[in-house]
Amino acid sequence: MNQRKAGVILSYIKMFLSGAVNLIYVPLLLFFLTKEEYGLYQLVGSVIAYLTLMDFGLADTVTRYYANYMARNDSDGLRRLLSTVSAVYGFIAAMVILVGIVLLQLCLPLYTHTLSAQELHTAQLVYWILLINVALAIPSNIFKAVINAHQRFVFAQLLIIINTVLQPVLVCAVLMAHPSVVALAIVQTVCNIAMIACNVYYCRRHLQVSLQWCGADRKILKETLLFSTLWFTVALVDQIFWRSGQLVLGAVVGTAAVAVYSVTIQLQVLYGWFSVIISKVFLPRLSAIAATGEQEEEMNAIFLKTSRLQTLISALLVSGFIMVGKEFIFLWLGDGFSQAYIYGVVLMVCFFIPSVQNTGLVILQARNKLGFYAGFYVVLAFVSLLVSIGLAKQYGGLGCAWGTGGALFVGGLVMNRYYANMGLSMRVFWKDIAQVLVVTLLAMAIFYMIKKLWPLAGGWMSFIGQGGLYSVLWGGLMWGIVLNKYEKNLALEMGGQLLRFARLRKREHPSI
Repeated sequence: MNQRKAGVILSYIKMFLSGAVNLIYVPLLLFFLTKEEYGLYQLVGSVIAYLTLMDFGLADTVTRYYANYMARNDSDGLRRLLSTVSAVYGFIAAMVILVGIVLLQLCLPLYTHTLSAQELHTAQLVYWILLINVALAIPSNIFKAVINAHQRFVFAQLLIIINTVLQPVLVCAVLMAHPSVVALAIVQTVCNIAMIACNVYYCRRHLQVSLQWCGADRKILKETLLFSTLWFTVALVDQIFWRSGQLVLGAVVGTAAVAVYSVTIQLQVLYGWFSVIISKVFLPRLSAIAATGEQEEEMNAIFLKTSRLQTLISALLVSGFIMVGKEFIFLWLGDGFSQAYIYGVVLMVCFFIPSVQNTGLVILQARNKLGFYAGFYVVLAFVSLLVSIGLAKQYGGLGCAWGTGGALFVGGLVMNRYYANMGLSMRVFWKDIAQVLVVTLLAMAIFYMIKKLWPLAGGWMSFIGQGGLYSVLWGGLMWGIVLNKYEKNLALEMGGQLLRFARLRKREHPSI
C-alpha cells in the first residue's frame, strides 16, 4: 500500500479515535470544570486561533514549493527554500508575541460586561500560556511541511494519533489534582512541544533534512510570500467562519452559550475533516503536475474521484447526525447541550457542498490561483460576521449558526461555478452528488419508518444499535445502487488492511 492510501486510512483511524476520545474527554472536562469555565477556555481559544493565522499559510506553501523542487530534482532550490522560509518563520515568531500583546489589550474591554473579575484574570493567564504555545508551534510547521512534501503520511498521522490518545489522559490526570483551565492549558502546551521535538527528529534522522542558513533568496521569498498571502486570507476566512461565533456569543450572551456552541463547532470541524483528509494527501501530487505542466487531465480525474468519495462520506455523516444526533447529544452531554443538535444540523447541511468539492480548492492551491477564492470569501466572511452579530442578539447560538451556515452555502454555489470555469467537470460532479443524495434520502426515509415501528429504549446501547442499523442500511443501499468497481475494491482493500493490522497487533500483544 502506498503512502497516500496508508495516510488516508490512518487519517480516518485518527478521526475515529478523536471522536471516541472526545466522547469521553469533553464530559470529563465538564466534570472537572464548570460549564462556564469550559466556555471560558473555548472563548480564549477562539481568540488565540486568530494568532495561528500568522503562519500565513507557509506550511502549505513549503509543501507546494518543496514538492515542485523535488519533482525537478533541484537540490539547490530545496536548500534555498528552507533557508529563506526559516528566516521568515523566525520573524513571524517574534511578531506573534507582539501582536498577541496588542490583541489582548483590544479584546479585554469587550468582555467586561459578560465576564466576572475572576474570569477575566483566569482568561489572561490561559491566554499567555496559549500564546507561548502558538509562538513555538508556528515555526515548527516547516518540519511538518517537509514531512508532507516527502509524502510520509504514515509517520505524520501516527504521531497525531499518539497525541490524540495520550494528551487527554495527561490532562485528566492533572485535572484530578488541579482542576483548572490554567492546568489544562499547561498540559496541552507541553504535549505540543513534545510533538515538535518528534517532527524535528524525524526530519533530521530519516529524511536527512536540516535547516542550513545559506541566505534568503529574494525570488523565492517573493513567490512564497505572494502565495502565502493568498492562503493566509483563506485561513483568516476559515477562522471567521468557525471561531467568530464563540467570540460573538461571549460578548453578547455569556460563557455558558459559548460552551454549547463550541461543542457544535467541534462536531462540525470533525465532520469537515473527514472529507478534507482525502484531498489533502493529493496536494504534493497535484503540485508536481502543476510544476511539470503535464497530465493536466489527471487533475480533473483526481477531482472527480475524490469528490465522489467525499460525497459518500459526507452524506453518511450528515444524514446519520440528522437521524440519531439528538440522542447522541443528550447521552453525551445531557439536557444542557440539547441546542447543539439544531446548530449542528444547520451547519452540516449548509456546509455539505463546500465539503464535497474542496479538492477543487487544493487544485487552485497547486496552480497558485487562489486570488478569486480569497477575495470572494473575505467579503463573504465579513458579511457572515455582521449577520451573525445581528441574529445572535435575538436568537443566540441559532442566529450564529444560520449566519455562518447561510454564507457557507452561498459560497459553495459560487465556487462551483468558478471551478467549472477552471475546466473541472462540474456536470459529472453534480451527477454523482445527485445519485448519492437520492439514495441517502431513501435510506433516511426507510430508517425513519423503522424507528416509528420499532422504537428503541434509551441509553448508549440503543443509540449504538440505531446508529449501526442506519449505517448498515445506508451502506447496503450504496453498495447495491451507487458504488462503482473502484470504490468497492477500495472499501474491500481498506477493510482488509485494517483487519490485517488488527491481527498483527493481536500477535504482537496477545493481551489486547
